[in-house]
Amino acid sequence: MTEPWVSFDSRADALVVVFADSPVARTDEVDDGRTVDFDDAGNVIAIEVTGVSAGFALDDLADQFGLQDELRVVEPFLPKQFYKHYA
Repeated sequence: MTEPWVSFDSRADALVVVFADSPVARTDEVDDGRTVDFDDAGNVIAIEVTGVSAGFALDDLADQFGLQDELRVVEPFLPKQFYKHYA
């Protein structure tokens, strides 16, 4: 994996957390407003969130996909006014 990074677009009210620079093989909608991109080996390469201003969480996805360390790296760059941290 590469160093994870975050892109937040306030006009689109969306953000993406990228964990790897790989082509997307599949995208799964986790729930309304959150999708997870996978590479062809089934590894998570990105999490996309829409409707960010309504509030969002990533802890559950980090736990589900084993991305706790990666989430800790990007947490300082998440829009704090909308991010709901449950840990």
